Amino acid sequence: ERVLVDRDGQISIDVAEVPAIGRHYFVRLAEQPVDSKDVFLYHKTTHREVYRLARGDKLDCDDVILFNQNGELTEFTIGNLVVEMEGKRYTPPVPCGLLAGTFREFLMESGEVTEKVINKHDLQSCTRLFMINSLRKWVGVSLEETVSGQNRG
Repeated sequence: ERVLVDRDGQISIDVAEVPAIGRHYFVRLAEQPVDSKDVFLYHKTTHREVYRLARGDKLDCDDVILFNQNGELTEFTIGNLVVEMEGKRYTPPVPCGLLAGTFREFLMESGEVTEKVINKHDLQSCTRLFMINSLRKWVGVSLEETVSGQNRG
């Protein structure tokens, strides 16, 4: 469920089915960068054009990892990014162009995750990747150059 408030203060509730929680995700790197100056990246709104365009028609993966105009990783279209490198877990800083999710904030406050700029080329050094959000918590992720297109559900 999500609660929506329009410009006039009218409230509505939207209910949608959530994909299976706890399964592994197969992802790809987005094809185009996002603009870290885009104000809509920093706020949870119904204006999701940047995410829709990044996801596009990629039916052969579960999601995409976004990056900004400087080649810095930012987030997924449905959650925040956490990478594991040298035994530590990092998430990109908000100024890279991402929504500071509540679960991400919790993990930073608890010391489980630290902010660090992560470049696209750093993906080669990562031992693990995770998509996190308040609904799914920790989702293991595999980055694939190409995915066969078969149903992974």
